[in-house]
Order: sequence, then structure tokens, then C-alpha cells
Amino acid sequence: MSTHMLKTTRIRQNYSTQSLLEIWANRYKLDALKLITECTGDMLMLAINDEGRQQTAEKVHKWVKISNEVAGLKTNSLFAYAPNVVSLEDARRISNVVTQIYTKLLDIYQKQQTTPPWTDLINTLNSSDSAVQKMSQVSAIDLFVIQQIADEIEPLILELQSQHLASPDQRMIGFMSTQFHFSTQVLFSYLQPIEQILLRPYLQFVEEQVCIPWQRICAAAGYHTADSLKLEIVKSMLIQSEEIADETYFQIVARLPQHHSRRGLLTQRDVATSSISDINMFQAYLCLCVLEGNTSSIRNELLPLCLMVFPAISVDWELVEIGLDVMISCIQERLNPEGFPLVKIYMTTMNQLFAKAKEDPEYLNA
Repeated sequence: MSTHMLKTTRIRQNYSTQSLLEIWANRYKLDALKLITECTGDMLMLAINDEGRQQTAEKVHKWVKISNEVAGLKTNSLFAYAPNVVSLEDARRISNVVTQIYTKLLDIYQKQQTTPPWTDLINTLNSSDSAVQKMSQVSAIDLFVIQQIADEIEPLILELQSQHLASPDQRMIGFMSTQFHFSTQVLFSYLQPIEQILLRPYLQFVEEQVCIPWQRICAAAGYHTADSLKLEIVKSMLIQSEEIADETYFQIVARLPQHHSRRGLLTQRDVATSSISDINMFQAYLCLCVLEGNTSSIRNELLPLCLMVFPAISVDWELVEIGLDVMISCIQERLNPEGFPLVKIYMTTMNQLFAKAKEDPEYLNA
């Protein structure tokens, strides 16, 4: 069994990759409602000018190490039933790499300019017409910065990959993504609301780099022509992915309201965030299969990860299967009839693989 969740990828530059890169960048929006309720235009201006960004960066630098240490304790507690998942030495190495990634991210964040979209946003906040819809269109990270962050943190992500692949227990990747999530939570407790709003998209980007194959999706798109139906289908799926994830989550909660994992009830805020992130990961792997023309990434990466991590945190396999069925239905409802047959084969195979894993979790090793 192989799990290569953190492959390095080189993206060829053409129309097809550019169109998916733009969708990727558009994922990282500001929390418009929170911005309206908690901030003024003047507060935003002070936070995003050179001095404000520097102050935020210095604050994060000050607290990032202790945040990672606290996150490590919380992660160890979550995985306490399986003490061999990560050794103390491995945990320290992960914490050090996470700190380095945050440092790179802050360096890039500090250098961002107050461009017209930001000045327009400041004017909107200062006016009486503070429409959520208008502000929800502002991407917190532009396309160039997305590519810059991906390139800058790649060596560090690969270092995490090498630790993951060297670990005797492959659940270590679950430990790593959990470490990022908890680190962000702890770190935010030291930041002002405006700083949280501005930094959250950057930290969301890094968390997704650990378990969602965005770069590989963009790279796979490079082998499709601009008029490729498969490319159009994937673009449509990705544009609607957040909506699909939210709808899938709410339907799962309606069907299994009392489900309780080691993290807590499905309805708890942190569990909801984690669940929606998992659904986005499933969608991303489905898109990767469509573009690559095979299901090897599901069989060799996604399914083994689920088999290792979900039982580890007491997630019932019934929830996984129900979630998969609901997600597929939500996607099907949103696809045009012409495109659905091109995706159906991968959906069917995904369902079959997960159903077979329930019957015999060891079959992947055969």
C-alpha cells in the first residue's frame, strides 16, 4: 500500500491550468460577514498597511512556537489511544517544520501591497452600503501569491512527506493535518479579530496543502485542451465544491445526528469544520481521477488514509459511506446531463472501493 499525499508537482502554464489556478485562488475569501460586524474601514486600513502587517507578523512570530507546542499536546491527546503513531522526536520535528512553514507564510503576507481591491473594500466598510455580497467577491490571496506560497513552502511540505513515509504508522499524516488545525486555533487566541480575518485564508491554504491535491489537479488539467469536456466538468465541480461540502455535511448530520467521534459530536463547531474539510478532500480526489483518467489516487492514497485515520478517531465507517453517497448525489444534481457520464464511472468505482474496504479492510494489502 502506498500513500503519496504530498507529492511534489510541476504545473505547466497554459489556459487549462490557469483556469483551475484561478478557481484555486478564489477559494480563499475573507469572512465578509465577520468583517462587517467586527471591523471598520479604518481598522482594516491599519491592519493591512505595511506597519499593520508587520505588527501582525511579529505577534505571530512571538506566539507560533508555543501554539505549536500546545497543538502538539492536543493532537497527542486525540491520538492517545494509539501511542505509537508519532514518537516524541517525530512530534518535535513536525512542530519545527510547521513553525518554519508559518514563518515563510508570514514573510509573504508581510510583503503584500494595499492594492485597489483592498482600498475598494475599505471604502465599502466606511460607507452605509456595506453589502456582504460585494465583499464576498474579494479574494484574500491573489493568483500570483497562491503560486508563490506553493513554491516557497514546497520544500517544507516535502520534508513533512518524508517523515510521513518513513513513519512505521501511516496514520502520521492524520496527526500532521490535525497539528496544523490545532496550531491555527491556538494561534488565533492571541490575535485581534481583524488579524484573524486577514490571516485565516493563508492558514487555510497551508492546511489544505497537507491533504488536498490541488497542485496535482492543476497539473493534470495541463494535459487537457481548453475545450475539454472533462476540464469543464471539473471546473464546474470545483466552483461549487464549498456549496456541495456544506450541503453534504448538513444531510449527514440530519441522518446521523448522534454520531460521536473522539473529536466530539458532528454538530460541534470544530468537528463541523473538519468534516467539511474532509468532504472537500473527497471532491478533490474525484476531480483528480476525472482529469487523470483513472482511480489510482483514490485506491492508493485517499482510501488507505481513510482506513487509517477514521477508525483512529472513532469515526464509524457507516458515516463515511453515507457521506460518500450524499456527496455523490449532491454533485450529480449539479452536473449537466452531458457531463455526468464522464464522472459517473469514477463515482461508481469510489463507492465500490469504499464498500469493499468495509467488508475487508486488508484487501488493499493483497
